[in-house]
Amino acid sequence: MKQILFLCIAIFSLTACSSDDDEQIIATDIIVGTWQLESNLEAGDERSTECTRQSTITFLANGNSTNVDVEDGTNNNCETTNGSFSWENVGNANYKLDFGDGEVQTLKFTFLENNTKFSIVLKEAVVNGQTLQEISTYKKI
Repeated sequence: MKQILFLCIAIFSLTACSSDDDEQIIATDIIVGTWQLESNLEAGDERSTECTRQSTITFLANGNSTNVDVEDGTNNNCETTNGSFSWENVGNANYKLDFGDGEVQTLKFTFLENNTKFSIVLKEAVVNGQTLQEISTYKKI
């Protein structure tokens, strides 16, 4: 009787797992969605502008991403460039971003305000014994 029970549990365990499980984990990742730049602090000073705050990143459930970078242009115009990259949640709110051409970064995302915002440290340097950081904050739209 114990062997039959064990066999039933083993069969159930094997059939309960499917390739869809991996996709479901990604689909429920809190990073999935479109995020807009809210601020960009360099050494504590705000560097974002009306133009740059129009920049967005869209994280898709399939591990792909698109970004729209908006910068200050000439004649008070905003200039837009589009890009794409892939992402992977590597655990503990760390995400590996692969921009292609060998450029890969793993960044720690700090989620805030019920996961409606995140901050990332883009650069960090020690100058005269003081740690200076560039931190970007995005809000979910």
